[in-house]
Amino acid sequence: RSSDLINALGWSLKSKLQEVLDDLKLKIQIKGYGSLQQLHFTPEPVLDARAAFFTQDRDLLRLFHLALMNKGVFIPNRGFFAISTPMTEADTCQAAEAVAEVLSDLKPLAQQIAPQLVG
Repeated sequence: RSSDLINALGWSLKSKLQEVLDDLKLKIQIKGYGSLQQLHFTPEPVLDARAAFFTQDRDLLRLFHLALMNKGVFIPNRGFFAISTPMTEADTCQAAEAVAEVLSDLKPLAQQIAPQLVG
């Protein structure tokens, strides 16, 4: 079934993104289920929509979004990833690589404007 395929790709993407966050030692969270995943630029527990909305570092998220678009990865400006049926494992690898590059570039800025996300 196509839903099983896109959910598997979503879990794969989540795993790749978590590895990037761990490697960079960033306290950015990834939450989601199956084909739908979202990065939350906050070290605070994201247990509900209020926490997701009010605890994010919006400036860093905005820069992340724009930098990803410059690398050819188009996601909504809230850090949301949605896997669709035309996508393949190569697409999740491309997205994860772009996220790694962007977050690596943004990490020095994060240390200045959102130090709670670094460490």
